[in-house]
Amino acid sequence: MAEKTIKEGPVQYLYSLEKGLYKLKSLVFGLY
Repeated sequence: MAEKTIKEGPVQYLYSLEKGLYKLKSLVFGLY
């Protein structure tokens, strides 16, 4: 169970980070 938590942690973090970058990109492109 501990392994699963350690494995899912970074994956969820990277996924949310990618989503944040995508939102930021859409905002930047929306301005131009």
